Amino acid sequence: MAFRVETVLLGPEDGQYTGDVQPAIDVARIRDSARAAERLGFDGLTVPEAGHDPYLPLAIAAEHTERVKLGTNVAIAFPRSPLVTAQLAWDLQALSGGRFELGLGTQVRSHVERRYAADWTAPPGPRLRDYVSCIKAMFEVFQTGARPGAARTIAGEARGLNRREPPLPGVKSPADHAWPSALATRSA
Repeated sequence: MAFRVETVLLGPEDGQYTGDVQPAIDVARIRDSARAAERLGFDGLTVPEAGHDPYLPLAIAAEHTERVKLGTNVAIAFPRSPLVTAQLAWDLQALSGGRFELGLGTQVRSHVERRYAADWTAPPGPRLRDYVSCIKAMFEVFQTGARPGAARTIAGEARGLNRREPPLPGVKSPADHAWPSALATRSA
């Protein structure tokens, strides 16, 4: 088994948990941290959804690195539609030259409803499975223009999708690197 050594950009700050003010996001800090991690030999960089959106820092890191894998650790799935997540993942995969890995999590009911102001509509396991299936079907549409039936699993969101130009030649779909997080048996 091969091991990878990864580090976190914009990790959780103490302020997030104590109720203090979050530090401002800084493009130069993200750029410099990503470059330093790559120079130090890290295999990957991840960004959690901890006080900031996890996708924007990865776009900055993609622009300023060449080798390290880039991923969400984790992005909370349910506050975003599967289409929004699919588009973000697809674009990051293209911008990074195939180095993006999508890590998705469910969070707990109280956080989804209060922190993210989103609805908790079903148990997290089956819902996340459906969400990931929908994203993978959208990636298929983006790559080939095919219309798989699974793309209509969640509220018909894939209707009207078109193939992306250009497709990602020689780059695996983000679906090949989508990692749902572990799920609790009950939701809080």
